Amino acid sequence: MTNENVPETATPEGSVETVRKVYAADLREKDRVNTVFRVTKKEKVTARSGKVFLAMTLADKSGEVDARVFDKVDALEPSFQSGDFVLVQGGVIQFHGRTQIVVEAVERLDPEPLDPKE
Repeated sequence: MTNENVPETATPEGSVETVRKVYAADLREKDRVNTVFRVTKKEKVTARSGKVFLAMTLADKSGEVDARVFDKVDALEPSFQSGDFVLVQGGVIQFHGRTQIVVEAVERLDPEPLDPKE
């Protein structure tokens, strides 16, 4: 399938491939994210249901946001560590009154070209 069949209005911010910095403090429920954060905390957690997920805290210059990886945990978990800069794709939800990113994809980035103040 080519991109010719995809309506341009489907994603007003641009294509899914576009990385657009959205700060943690500005995230709102139902937002889509495809942006860079620094991982400040990462742990593998077993829910009461027995399902294993990754619980993370992501940070940028505006603050921190909780994030969870529910799918492909075993594949994604070893690909990055706490302290790494990562490109995160996912959706924003409200969970127990807190903003949280449900991560669909995460990619470790080379910190060299990134501005650590961001």
